[in-house]
Amino acid sequence: MAVATEKLALIRAIQRTQGFGLFFVVCECTQLAEALLWIQQALPDSGVSTLELDGSEQDRRLVNEIEAVMYELPQTDVLLISRFENWLDLSPSASPNHPALNHLN
Repeated sequence: MAVATEKLALIRAIQRTQGFGLFFVVCECTQLAEALLWIQQALPDSGVSTLELDGSEQDRRLVNEIEAVMYELPQTDVLLISRFENWLDLSPSASPNHPALNHLN
C-alpha cells in the first residue's frame, strides 16, 4: 500500500510543478523499466522523455546532456533521467562533493 501512495504522491508533485522541478526516485535496476512506464502512463498528456546515463557522460556537464534532449525533443515537459549513479564517480578515491551536486539547490 505504501508503494501505491508514494507513486501517487510523485505523480501529483510532478503535475503541480510549475517551471523547473527536480525529483529523485530510488529503485532497484530491475524495477527501472516498470517505474518509467508507470510514470509515462500516469502523465499521458505531458511530453515525457527519457535520458539514460551510461557513464560515458561523466566528463561532460549534466546540463549539456539535458539541453541536448530538450533540443531534440522540444515538446518535453517531463524528463526522466535514469541511471544517475552511472554519471557520478562513486569510487573511494572520488571527491565527496561531485560537481553536479554543487548545482542542486
